[in-house]
Amino acid sequence: YPIKKRRIEQGWKSYTASDGHSVELPSEIIDMLESDSFVPDKRIDFKNAFQNFSARQSIILPHLGQEPKHFAKSYQGRTVLVTKQMNDIWDKLSADSDNSIKRVLSGPMGVGKSYISYFLASKAYAEEWPMLYIADASDLNVESPEKAGEVICRYFLALNKDILTAAELEKIVQCASDRNTQQIWVTVAEQILDSIKLARRKALLIVDEHGILFEKEPVPLRIHLLSPLMNLNFWGEKYKFARVIFTGTAHAKYEREYLKNGQHEFWVIYVGPLQSNSFDILLQLHPILSIQGIKEDAKRVTNCVPRELIYLVDIINQHNVAITNVDDFQPILKIM
Repeated sequence: YPIKKRRIEQGWKSYTASDGHSVELPSEIIDMLESDSFVPDKRIDFKNAFQNFSARQSIILPHLGQEPKHFAKSYQGRTVLVTKQMNDIWDKLSADSDNSIKRVLSGPMGVGKSYISYFLASKAYAEEWPMLYIADASDLNVESPEKAGEVICRYFLALNKDILTAAELEKIVQCASDRNTQQIWVTVAEQILDSIKLARRKALLIVDEHGILFEKEPVPLRIHLLSPLMNLNFWGEKYKFARVIFTGTAHAKYEREYLKNGQHEFWVIYVGPLQSNSFDILLQLHPILSIQGIKEDAKRVTNCVPRELIYLVDIINQHNVAITNVDDFQPILKIM
């Protein structure tokens, strides 16, 4: 049964890719490519944001289509503090390598792991790497492989449609001709994960809040499509352009049960509270917390943890009383 005839019957249509060439695609995929949902700001905005930046400099990052759950919600807005650790991780990912690079960012809640993920995803987007960024892994904790596949397709196509060539699009739908509508999502999502693994240029997968997938019965055991999110060996050493980042909470179930000893030592990066001088930069962005004396109290009560700083600012805002010195600040400390 000729593939072309089957595709016509299934409603495949012609789509003009970023390189100007046409490709036949399932109508469901074209609908995603033409949708405005989860579309990032222009790449040039990201490139401009990263010009001349250095470690311990705060920069304003554009919208990536998805964002960490607390991002841009507090007084910092879209400002991100770029730490030395962020730069070091990016330097490792962006360096040429003979092997794939896989890392698990681990640490207590609220220390900024999601900000590191957003920084890395933004940097890769600025560099035009093919990328799948999932800001909240709970989006994949769904009832069926088809739903999970749809999520992967939606986020990947939104992030990459301006750089995907006709040949690359043809490749990710190559096995979809003999599938029904629901199966298309799984088939194309599998090809998307393979395209990152088998890429001929640097390509990145980032899954934030990764530990959510392992809180009870591991979701990748129930949905086989997601097994690459459990088994880091899927991204074998020989796939030298593949870059993979998972973020989770320290000592979470994934690390305890699914990383063998050698993997844990080699692949896990510990993320702790910010260093005092880095935390100063965040405090300087706030009119009250930048006041000498108050600044020291803020560091002590938050332990230099960014999430705690957000809570502190919320309390200040709710208090709604003029604070101009350390004495005015004492009632706030009692609430914390």
